[in-house]
Amino acid sequence: MINEICGGQEFIYRRQQEIDVLCEKTSFSKKEIKLLYWGWKLACPEGVLNESIFKDIYSQFFPQAEIFVGDSSLYARYVFQTMFADELARNEPITFLEYAKALSNLCRGTLMDKIKWIFTLYDINHDGRITYDEVYKISVAIYALLGFHVTPTHNHKTYEEHARRVFTKLDRNSIGYVTFDEFKDICLKNETILTSMQQLDINSI
Repeated sequence: MINEICGGQEFIYRRQQEIDVLCEKTSFSKKEIKLLYWGWKLACPEGVLNESIFKDIYSQFFPQAEIFVGDSSLYARYVFQTMFADELARNEPITFLEYAKALSNLCRGTLMDKIKWIFTLYDINHDGRITYDEVYKISVAIYALLGFHVTPTHNHKTYEEHARRVFTKLDRNSIGYVTFDEFKDICLKNETILTSMQQLDINSI
């Protein structure tokens, strides 16, 4: 009986230590970590997140994609690849710690953290440059979130016009690509561009 009690106390102590570490490594409170972990256990009972599970989670945030015969999976893939770029590059499993850190960075990171995140999202092949083709692919994914039976309707011409409009604002030197330093400078000098990109530019569609 004593051993059981001691064992239970030891478990609680270890669990509390783990929560303290997570709070130190993220911007979440203990209460938020516990709520986040509860959701994590429901979605990832085996303790590891993969792209398929992430797409299922993401689809719950965009029900209109299903209602209007849309598709959230494409944009979810880009978000997944952005949030866990380091882990994927090292072929490491995505555990709750990485998940919490990624969410913390995305939701409560500094302005520079957000600029880096958005750049990585658009830099699909991770070569350190954003091209028109990459902006086009993200545009297609954004429109897919809205569904295909909405007004006004959208098609390949709509995607191209949106991508061209965004890329023209970014590629000020007309050289066909945008580096991170250029992207950072544009965002810091033009709050409208940063805001629209943070909102997936849906408000200006």
